[in-house]
Amino acid sequence: MSKWLVKLCLSFPPKVGMPLPYPGTILPDRMIDTWYHGEGKGKINVEMSDETARKEERKYPSGIGWVGHGNVGVAYSIGNYVIKYTNDRSEITSAKMFRNNPLPCVVRIYDIDLIQDEPTIWSITMEKVTPASEDDIHTPEYRDGTNSIRECLRENGFRAGDVRFENVGWNKAGRLVLLDVGFTL
Repeated sequence: MSKWLVKLCLSFPPKVGMPLPYPGTILPDRMIDTWYHGEGKGKINVEMSDETARKEERKYPSGIGWVGHGNVGVAYSIGNYVIKYTNDRSEITSAKMFRNNPLPCVVRIYDIDLIQDEPTIWSITMEKVTPASEDDIHTPEYRDGTNSIRECLRENGFRAGDVRFENVGWNKAGRLVLLDVGFTL
């Protein structure tokens, strides 16, 4: 990556308060991965009102940690759970389907809440998993696990094109599961 690009990336987040909840958990070096993981953080930052962000912070006053972001959302760790904020209706539709009819190849979805009406932002509460790493890619467990996820999704009528190491993780039972349900419909 060229030096000017690194400097640009490290100049974020802005020094002023961000509408995202828990701005103190978002470290400047986390912005570098925006170029790879998508614009979800910036999108939610622009669309989430300050009032909504502060309301979310009051729900969970401590124990919050930044997990990451993708194309359409941001995720935070809260105890044994992860809360993802998204504005993607397709992801919400998928999350509702997986909450109502869980699959063993998909992270467990516990709750889905509309937290802001205009523009629409939802929160998805899901089980916390250990994200797969780039080192996992070279193991038979990972290869078998991702093949199993793809097969499970397809057998149940879902798309499996977004199954990759950034979107899968190991649950407490040691099974590799899809943790980003956004592109399954």
